Formats: sequence, structure tokens, C-alpha cells
Amino acid sequence: MTREETIRVTILIVLSGSIALFFGCVHENYHWYDVVTVEEYDVATDTVIVKASMPEYSDRGSATALSGQIYVIGGLLSSDEPPPKRVLKYDIASDVWTQVADIPTAPGEGVAVCSAGGKIYAIGGNRHLAVWHAVQQYDPATDAWTRKADMQYGRTNAPVAVVDDKIYVFGGSSLPNSVECYDPATDTWSLRADMPTGRGGAVAEVLNGKIYVIGGAVGNPTEEYDPVTDTWATRSGVPGDFPQWWFTRPPSIVTNSKIYVISYPGSPGVITVNEYDPVTDSWQQWQTTRLMWRRLFCYASANSELYIMGGVD
Repeated sequence: MTREETIRVTILIVLSGSIALFFGCVHENYHWYDVVTVEEYDVATDTVIVKASMPEYSDRGSATALSGQIYVIGGLLSSDEPPPKRVLKYDIASDVWTQVADIPTAPGEGVAVCSAGGKIYAIGGNRHLAVWHAVQQYDPATDAWTRKADMQYGRTNAPVAVVDDKIYVFGGSSLPNSVECYDPATDTWSLRADMPTGRGGAVAEVLNGKIYVIGGAVGNPTEEYDPVTDTWATRSGVPGDFPQWWFTRPPSIVTNSKIYVISYPGSPGVITVNEYDPVTDSWQQWQTTRLMWRRLFCYASANSELYIMGGVD
């Protein structure tokens, strides 16, 4: 399916007092192709299996896995449509997509999605440039949503990680250094030590009780966070030209005691697999031609496999 978008960009520059200059541009007839393809990627063997397509495309949505199911939440439909409330569920074993209860408040793009304590959480997001601090919890057992305590700050394109059923949200394009922790048991948020390098669009993965925040819109830093001591340590950055994107966090997975981050180039080309070993604090890289090139997709990891879904090409 092809979409035609009209892009309007307005820049406001304040000179002094009430004097301001507006610069705008309109780009008509911009085309992109919606992707509903789902790829199951085995990073250990560099193999891809194409799975059942999504029932509808997901542009800038977010996803997480829980109990053999993948949930896709948020995203956009087009520039002139409201963000979708629909939530899609993929059953890995049966290779079947279904739709579950709509999320009460559409989070738009850049929502952080994770699972903790048998529940799904949709945190923050961006709806038509309004950054959200809302937290919505989904219970798969009852197919029902509940509004939980808001974050202290609105965040979008913020990576999220879970350790001991506590949820950690890192930076984001709206608040790049700040870190918050959510305790589902008490439904409360607390601020934690700031990230050394503030950014959005990064990856956050958990290995051996530590959280590794990798890449993002500022480039290739790797920083290790210890939730027990609330301290940060700088680790080796991703080598080479690592893409700096706000809107699409690179797919990542923890397997074989290593972290793998898949980097897509800024334009169609060969895709790079980046392997990080925290024991040696070193990166290995190789290229794959197995994966299709796309952008604005979502992904989730389950059973040592990456599932890359939707987006545009």
C-alpha cells in the first residue's frame, strides 16, 4: 500500500520581544510504502523466517512480548488521522494476529512499551507534538486497561527496561538526561541518577542485573546503569557510523550472554549486526543481507528471536 503525504514544516525564530520570523515549506506528493511484513530473525544463525503479516500497518508503534504473545501499541496512521487506539496481538506459536481491547488514550508515536509482573505497560508517547506522561496498564487475563500513576515528566522515544519487576525509563527526546523508576507494587514513580549522555531513540537492555543504554539520537555511546547502587559507568561505544534516529529505536536482543543491536543505514543498504560483550567491554560487527530494509518499524524479542514488524520502506 502506498500513502501520499503532504509535509508542512514551520520554523519559528524569536528575535526580540514580540518580533518573530516564520519560515515554512510544503512538500507535496511525498510517497512511502506501508509495510505489514513480520520477520523472525535468529541472530545466532543469521536466518530469517517471514511470519504472518500484520492485519494493518504499524508506523512508529511500539511492541513487547509476554507469555508467547507480542503486543503492538501506539504509532500513527497518517498525518491527517488521529493516532490509533487499537492494540494488535500476535501469537508466536500459532502465527496468528488478533485484536485486543483498545487502549483508552491513544499514545501516538514514541510510546515506551514493556511487560512487568504479568502486565503490559504503555508509558508516555507523543500525540501531534504533545508529549505525554500518562501510564496505561493492560491485563491480558481480563483484556482490560487501567490508568496508573503518571510519570513525573512527559517523555517520548524513551527506552525502557525492567529489573526485579521495576520499570526504568531513560531520557527521551523531550527530557534527554532524566531517569525515572516505576514500582508497580506501590504505583509510584521516583527519580534516579541522570544519564551521563542525555538522548532519545536509544536501546535499553538488561544483562546480569545491569541495564545498558546504547546509541540514540546523539550517536553511539554505551552506558551501564546499576539499579542497586543507582550509578552509571561509561562503556565502549558502538564502533563505526551508528545511525542517529529519534523515531525508530534499533532492534535489540539479549542472548548467549551478549547484547545484539541491529543498525539500519539511513538509506537502503546492508544492515549491520552489532554484538556487545559486557565481560570484555567490546563490540563485534558483521553485516546481514537477510533482513529487509525498513524504517519506523516496531520490534520485540521472545524465545531468543527478534520479531521486526511493520513500518515503511
